[in-house]
Amino acid sequence: TKTLDMANDPAGKPLKPLFRKAFEYSDGWVNDARLVALNARDAADRGATIRTRTKVVGARREGELWTVRLENTQTGDTEEVKARLLVNAAGPWVDHVLSATVGLNDVHNVRLVQGSHIVISKKFDDPRAYFFQNKDGRIIFAIPYEDE
Repeated sequence: TKTLDMANDPAGKPLKPLFRKAFEYSDGWVNDARLVALNARDAADRGATIRTRTKVVGARREGELWTVRLENTQTGDTEEVKARLLVNAAGPWVDHVLSATVGLNDVHNVRLVQGSHIVISKKFDDPRAYFFQNKDGRIIFAIPYEDE
């Protein structure tokens, strides 16, 4: 993280003069669908079974193992598999998965926030993103979308 003097940095050019200081940090961009496919391919190469169009409809701990009930979303067929480890990678739906499949009904692991994404034509040449904080604590991101 470094502090920028917006009067002398190219990133300050499109901003109003009242924005005098900024902080810069590096972040990353990824094609999430491609990342998922590559991770699945790597896991398969290491012996994992990849099941697309399949959802977990139940899970219970039995001793050292999990018994996981799976449903093929195309055929409706279900089956049970055993696993030493179970990963809940449901993102913002993590609590729903815990309550619906594991039966943990008093879970509050995430605090969801609401926001909007607005895509407009490119307004400036700097490739960096902007982050503005309102007096009430809410934030606004201005993030370049690809080359547009």
